[in-house]
Amino acid sequence: MRTFVKGTNIKVTEAMKSYAEERLQRLARYEHFLKDVSLVYSVQRAWHIAEVTTHFSDTILRAEERSNDMYVSVDKAIEKLEQQLERLKGRMDRRRRAARERGEIDTDAEGIVAALSDGSPEDEDALSQPLADGQVVKVKTYALKPMSTEEAILQMELVDHDFFVFVRDDTQEVDVLYRRHDGDYGLLVPDTQ
Repeated sequence: MRTFVKGTNIKVTEAMKSYAEERLQRLARYEHFLKDVSLVYSVQRAWHIAEVTTHFSDTILRAEERSNDMYVSVDKAIEKLEQQLERLKGRMDRRRRAARERGEIDTDAEGIVAALSDGSPEDEDALSQPLADGQVVKVKTYALKPMSTEEAILQMELVDHDFFVFVRDDTQEVDVLYRRHDGDYGLLVPDTQ
């Protein structure tokens, strides 16, 4: 498993780099699933932010944490990514078991994840102009693939966002799934009439 450590709006010292690489070794038990893991340090106002990203097949796993201590942010972000990996692993195990019970033999972990994948978002560079608060500062492009609402929930949890845009496989319409404050989910369905 290769690790990459870099900084945005901050110079990454050798101590920060070695701390991050040491902490990222906690993910070594998943190295048969993961090839590359990157950690990006950044500072925004008083917040120290750590963002950990990895790719599993076509699925992007991402965890971000912010605190007033960079090392705490790193620890919490890696812990959050570990939780995502455990959820994904559990989901794959359940699907594999169900496939065996139905007589389907597809036990390839990457095949299962690929079936769940939506072509995951690809980050584009943030807009180069400095902008005031409340304006667009990042643009993402998504490849929309039809999927069930259940699969969209999994994808939203894996990318650690509060919303997810997808094409529903039964209606072929673009819907928006979002996480409510009470922990449940909401679904925005456009009225094309």
